[in-house]
Amino acid sequence: MDSPFEDHFQVDKKLAAEAAKKILDFYHDDPSRWTKDAYARDKDGKSCLQWAPEAVCWCLDGARAVLHLSYGTRSGRTQVMGPAFHLSRRITELTDRNGLVGLNDQKGSTFETVQSVLGQIAGKA
Repeated sequence: MDSPFEDHFQVDKKLAAEAAKKILDFYHDDPSRWTKDAYARDKDGKSCLQWAPEAVCWCLDGARAVLHLSYGTRSGRTQVMGPAFHLSRRITELTDRNGLVGLNDQKGSTFETVQSVLGQIAGKA
């Protein structure tokens, strides 16, 4: 599972939609800005860290990190779920894929698949 937090939290569809919109904007409808099986890649297709200056394309989780969309925070017994948690859970609710990583990296996933699911969550479908 993408998130280390408990399963009993309700999905906040508004937060999920906001996170989906930010990621869609990040990709600019440009499939060359997306990758799979790595957080990010450079212009030669080599895997690199998502924050690396040479990064030119990102997976969903790499884009999430660059955009500072957190899964949440935990302090003692208090948990605050972040936008990435809600987006990941919403993806799982709507598809046969497990969250951001499942949507991005599952066999058969394409940029069009990612855009379609995020668009549906963002209310653009």
